[in-house]
This record gives sequence, structure tokens and C-alpha cells, in this order.
Amino acid sequence: MINALVEYVHHEDPEVVFLRIDTWTTAGTKPVLSTVPYDRTVIVDLTGGDDQILARMKKRGRRDVRKALRESRAVCRDETTEALTDFKDYYDAMVETAQRDGFTPAPMSDYTDMLKALGPDHCRLFAARIDGRVVAWAIVTINHDHAVYYYACSRTEIQKDLVPDQLLYFFCCALGQYGCTQIDLMGIGSDFAPSLRSLNTFKTKFSEDVEPVAPARDVPIRRGFYAALTALQHMRRLLNR
Repeated sequence: MINALVEYVHHEDPEVVFLRIDTWTTAGTKPVLSTVPYDRTVIVDLTGGDDQILARMKKRGRRDVRKALRESRAVCRDETTEALTDFKDYYDAMVETAQRDGFTPAPMSDYTDMLKALGPDHCRLFAARIDGRVVAWAIVTINHDHAVYYYACSRTEIQKDLVPDQLLYFFCCALGQYGCTQIDLMGIGSDFAPSLRSLNTFKTKFSEDVEPVAPARDVPIRRGFYAALTALQHMRRLLNR
């Protein structure tokens, strides 16, 4: 099947260098050049309304969401339209998150292009504000009744106030009202992906179940070009040590 996919894509667009697909097999594939693949994720059931979404969480998830709803000063909203108008305040929060957590944020255009290209039927941004200031936000993709928690960030000063928990519960409820039946929280740590273990405490509190998923793999199409990219990536990693 992978060979047939390679032949088809190369025939349709000879400029494509490689595909990235989620697959259980390693035959004909390579480890991804970039990003961190994962083989476990958390799926949150969005059916039954707000109370049922909360009731299905683990005990600590329910506790933290309820505490946030009681004590947080944040106001959560769907701000997809606002983000398309001016993304600067949202990006500032992402830059702060990246500096705190030790990663490099994507260019601002990556987020705005994603929102524009997919459109509001398939991509939404939810934000939390305190006194009008963006303190946390998340981008969620939607495909029919399935949502994916794609990007998220939060300012350092609100970490102990459980605003991320409040925001996640808010958009889970909103997505349920939009007709989504589940949301994939997009990866947690495991022996396969140990660098993602820092996500486990937060994400696993929102569902009793952890689901196995096929990890991402690269499928080279222009093999010489892909080999050059692999060598370049190897050199970058050596220089960054």
C-alpha cells in the first residue's frame, strides 16, 4: 500500500519530497525528520452535555476544573474571528510559553495561515483572558464530529490558577455544542516518546482512558533529496549539542 501511495503522489506531483503518515508499519518508512511522534494519546468523550463531560474525567480532573470555575478570574471565549484580525497578543503568549518550556515557537504566520486555510468550520481558536489580556489559548481542528487539540500556550503567572484546565473544559463543552463527539488531546509520553512525559499529568486527568495510536513516519519519495535533508538535520543536531 505504501509503495502504491508513493507512486501515485510522485505521478501527481513530482516535486513532493516525502510524505508524513501515521502507520503501524516501519516497512518503506523512516523516523520523522522533525516533530516528536507519539504512540499514546488521550481521547475525551464530548457527548451528553457539559455535566457529563465533567463527570467522565478522572477525580483530579473534576477537582481542578471545579476549582478553576470557582476561583479563576479568567473569561474564556471562542476568539477565532479576533485571532484572524490581529494575532499579536496570542503570539506574545506563545513566545512566553516557548521561552519557559524550552522550545522554539513557529512563526506567527504558521498559526494565522492555519486558521485562514482551514476556515472556521475546521479550525477554531479558544482563549482565556484576565482583565482583557490573553493569558492562554488553544487551536483546535475539527473534522466532521472529531476534534484535535493542536496548539496551546499559557502565560507563566496563571499556571497555578488552573486557567489551562478551565480553558480546556470550556472548549470541550463548546465543541460538544458544535456537534463534536470526541477530542484527541494529541499525544502523551511513553517509552516510545519519553520526551512527552511532561504532558501526562495534565492531559490524562481529563479522561480515564489512554488510547494507542500509530506513530508518525516519513515516506521518502525523492530519495536523494530526502537523504540530503536527513544529513542536514543530523548536522544541525550536532551543532546544537
